[in-house]
Amino acid sequence: MERAKTIMAWEILFIAVFATLLVMDSADDFTGRAVLSPTSEDLLTQIEAAVPKFDFIKDADEASVCLVVSMDQTTKYSYEIIKIGEALAVTSSSSLYCKGQDKEDFIVFYPSYEKLKEQLDSVPTLSQLKTTSDGTNFYLYPSKQVLLGSTLANPKEFNEKFGDVLRKHLKSSDVQAILNPKTAEEREAASVASYIFYFITGIVVLVIFISVLIFTRAKKPEIEEDLELTAYLKSALAQGYEEEQIVQTLVQSGWPEQKVRQVLGSITSQTVPMTA
Repeated sequence: MERAKTIMAWEILFIAVFATLLVMDSADDFTGRAVLSPTSEDLLTQIEAAVPKFDFIKDADEASVCLVVSMDQTTKYSYEIIKIGEALAVTSSSSLYCKGQDKEDFIVFYPSYEKLKEQLDSVPTLSQLKTTSDGTNFYLYPSKQVLLGSTLANPKEFNEKFGDVLRKHLKSSDVQAILNPKTAEEREAASVASYIFYFITGIVVLVIFISVLIFTRAKKPEIEEDLELTAYLKSALAQGYEEEQIVQTLVQSGWPEQKVRQVLGSITSQTVPMTA
């Protein structure tokens, strides 16, 4: 009986020690052996120390930036960075977007404290910041200078205010891409629109040709029909339309396919390829 009590006591002691170690390990997961979440005041101190090292802030004559950090699902800290001449100030803000999206030049959102800390510990160049502004490290929210999609609200004003800073730290091609209000997508869209315009115009011209041809076909004798058909076919070929496309269009408009192919064949047989 005494032996059983002794074994039970050791089992209880073992369970108690194991539970204590488990609780301590869980506490490490929450309080962290890695990165501890700072208070708003602690983070303000970290930002104040790092901000003067950022190229954009350091070289800009005047700028206002609202920096928003998501600490967890319910907590976000906001800080306003103001640069005027040589004066630089960083303050906590009770409003999520500081003075507001229409007042701040930029609103920078960090999805986690860890993402911000990476850049505070090792301040990136402006070129590096540019490549990580797609959410890799942070997002640019709509603001006075930046629209949704990270395009500029007023490229001319932006160039006057920040153009020199961009040219100092970025490649000319990157600067041009930022300052040019027409994005690559817009240029592609314009190109597609132009293609569609000319395609539709060509179709309209072709329809007009056919309509006129059908009208004159009903009014003139057969010999004149052949002349008109020949003239139309030559014109359509000169504009680059495919033979089969022309044939099918005329057939659908009421022309006998045999006659169309006969006249078309006589035209193409007269075309002698140029030789060197």
